[in-house]
Amino acid sequence: MKSEIKWNSNTSSRLALVEILMGAIRDYRESFEDYVYPSLEALIRMAERNSEGVHIKRGSAGDSSEEVHILEAIFLAITLINRLHSDVLLKNYKKTYSLFLTLLGASHYHLRRFASESLSVLLRKMSKLEKLASLAVNNVDEEKLEDGISLLFFYTLRGTNKQLHSRATHKLEQILQGIFDGSSNEKVHDASIRIMMKTMDSLIGFALPKELMRTITIELDFASSCEKEREKLAMWKVISHTVDKSRKIKEDPSDIALPILNGLKDAMEKDKENTNEYAQLIPQLALSLWNDSSISAPFISFVSSLMEWIDNPIEILGGLRQMERFEMQLMPVLAKLANRQASSSIGLSSCALSLYADICEEKRPLTESWMGGERTAFFNTSDHTDVKKWICSRMSSLSSEKDKEVIAQLLVVWPWIHSSVETPNGIDSVQSWIATEMDKDEVDSQLILIGITSLFIIDPSLLMSIKKEKMFQFIRNNSSSDASIRVLWLWLRARDEWKDEREAEELCTLLGECLLCGRSSVRKAILECLSPFQFTLPVDHQGNKESESAFSILLSAEREEHDLGGYRKRVMYLRKLSFPYHKKFVPESILEIAERMILRVHISQLMERFTPLWKEMYEIVGSFARGQSIDEFWLIMGRALNMAGDDIRREREESAQSWYSNIVNFAHELKIDSISFRVQIFRLLSEMPDVAEKRARLITPIIMNIYQHDWLREEEKVVEEEEKEEEEKEDNEEGVVSKGGKRLGKKAALQSLTAGLELYSKFSNLKSISGGKQFREMIAELLLSVEMQVPALSCLFAYRNKTLLPYKENLERLCGEKTFRDEMALFTVDEENCVIEEVHRPQVIPIFLRIVLGMLKSKQPVHVQKRGALMGAIAGCRPEEISTFLSILFAPVMPMIDMTGKK
Repeated sequence: MKSEIKWNSNTSSRLALVEILMGAIRDYRESFEDYVYPSLEALIRMAERNSEGVHIKRGSAGDSSEEVHILEAIFLAITLINRLHSDVLLKNYKKTYSLFLTLLGASHYHLRRFASESLSVLLRKMSKLEKLASLAVNNVDEEKLEDGISLLFFYTLRGTNKQLHSRATHKLEQILQGIFDGSSNEKVHDASIRIMMKTMDSLIGFALPKELMRTITIELDFASSCEKEREKLAMWKVISHTVDKSRKIKEDPSDIALPILNGLKDAMEKDKENTNEYAQLIPQLALSLWNDSSISAPFISFVSSLMEWIDNPIEILGGLRQMERFEMQLMPVLAKLANRQASSSIGLSSCALSLYADICEEKRPLTESWMGGERTAFFNTSDHTDVKKWICSRMSSLSSEKDKEVIAQLLVVWPWIHSSVETPNGIDSVQSWIATEMDKDEVDSQLILIGITSLFIIDPSLLMSIKKEKMFQFIRNNSSSDASIRVLWLWLRARDEWKDEREAEELCTLLGECLLCGRSSVRKAILECLSPFQFTLPVDHQGNKESESAFSILLSAEREEHDLGGYRKRVMYLRKLSFPYHKKFVPESILEIAERMILRVHISQLMERFTPLWKEMYEIVGSFARGQSIDEFWLIMGRALNMAGDDIRREREESAQSWYSNIVNFAHELKIDSISFRVQIFRLLSEMPDVAEKRARLITPIIMNIYQHDWLREEEKVVEEEEKEEEEKEDNEEGVVSKGGKRLGKKAALQSLTAGLELYSKFSNLKSISGGKQFREMIAELLLSVEMQVPALSCLFAYRNKTLLPYKENLERLCGEKTFRDEMALFTVDEENCVIEEVHRPQVIPIFLRIVLGMLKSKQPVHVQKRGALMGAIAGCRPEEISTFLSILFAPVMPMIDMTGKK
């Protein structure tokens, strides 16, 4: 029986064999000792192989399949051996562990968990657990095994009811002793630290706060007793990780805060060589434990003394800047270090300047500074005298500085390093630098915005040095940037002149096209520039006029949040500006320009990633399509369609964001989904097909472009990837292939093409569209792809072909998963029972064959099951029709065959 299990573990009688073995384990008891290891080896091997067909998700209730039943029986048999023959297993613990090792490193979580739970029962009984712990960490060679060993240690320590096991204290000491004493090299040592961190992660998710405190106390005691400095440092890394990850400890750290601080000080005093590595742990521990006023005094004293004898004091202080009393307690420490640097011949280090900039941006964000208000210092600037002198000297030579990040950091710190009563030095230099930057061919508008903001913080009137002509030219050159629009907004605020309607008209002409934009921040900035103007609104027949302009209404809509309440308010505001009701909110002098701007904002709402908003916008945009002239409407709509395509095909090089771009780049905004925007444009036009049909000459090239450059390219990629996957399966014994996100490109092309064809299927006269021949050839090719058969058929029937229309329902039902089987039985094409009239057959059969071939090519299981019926249908065709089928099938390779023939 043992031999049968061991050598025929794939036999259909596996379940029965395992049950017989369990009976033998129970019945033979002591007599079974000689068969413990062979049986255990066979069962573990069977569990591994059996798991290949079982997919149990972590935390799920399982599966009722036969494979799961067999796996449960195997687990029960191993558990019986552990319980009845633990003495044998413990006596030969090395052999026992080597058998379980394959399960501990298994790719399936349920195997690792079972092996950990099963083996942990034995570990609790071991008198010298450190030997097995040492053995475990010295055999780690992959991440999955690290996870398995950490689970093993966790279950060894775990008790019930969120408490640790009664022997957990002793066992944890043994585990720590074993894994760190047994670390034979640096690789094993690093793996030991990771294993203990993962073990603590599991305990944090399970245990009560008092149990976690008990665990940290054990770790502290072990760290203080370590004789080797390497072990001591490793333990402090584990302690720091445990404190940082445990929310329960952070809520009330009073019991361990001071012991950890004293322990860390003691460790650093004894191990001068590793002082810098210990210092790296301080920020993590400080934010979790030492933020409270009761412990902050000894901590500040410790940090102050520490700064004098570590290599990277500025970096450590940077990690502490989130502490509550940083400005009062630690800024003086920073001042002492930074003044020393600034007064030296080298000057302030880049790390120190970066830290000052980070502090200023966090405490006084640029975006809040735009709202105005008095400049008030948030730290004692008199402590930073040398730093102030150094920064002012650098400001005077700003134009010669080449590093943009340094310029940005200087500009951010400059207003705040001076007290509120001081007039900062270097104002003329900053004004000159801004004027020079605005005239450059390649402008960094984000950097200019930081400079403008710095002047605005000191005194808004300083922006008046920039002339109107210069500002407007800057906007003309950089109107697509939200940073440049914000520069204009700050400049207008500084002038405080918003009354001249002629200037408003000039601004509308300047900024209008930028409103067709997916970034809400750009639209808001433009509308904030225009909404304060006092427009003369038209008076109705009763002598009344509206109190707010269209720009104010649009701004209110843009400011609403993307939630259900905000969505309703946004729609309410935008409905006010439906055609023709928008006219009462717009002065007659700029009506034509304003109409275009309003429509651009309406269409831009389709770029917002908030689904409920889209259908509401169809109606609002549709009012302009019906109310405006067709040319006026398509001037904007055509640009929107082209813009969507340009955005999708534009290659965006992923580059690291600079420090200053992050603070002015509105990173909180969701990424624009250009594919979704294009789909929404098609669906919007589907609501008004008569309007779209009049400009089909503009839409057809876009759809053909999607087909040729997106769909066909993605089809080729899918074929290549499927071939590669087949090769990998042949090379991979387990047949496990990572599919990743390879289908996303095809999915995007499918969505766009489907929406475009659904629009065309609603046209009243599809025969008259430009490029009709190429369009019809595209539809014929799309019938060969099961994903596109339904929309392609809809387009085909839009031609109103009298020969095809009688079979519309039949062909549509063939493409339906639920109706295919019934329709295939009824829609016969053989000579005896043909339902197609003889005169219709030459046109209907090629369409039918393309649908059949598309299903045959599909590898989806639902279509694979249809292949018998599909081949039967082809067999019923006439010889010339089968010839047509073969011509369609081999069409992709015919050019190569012809070339070979010519050669």
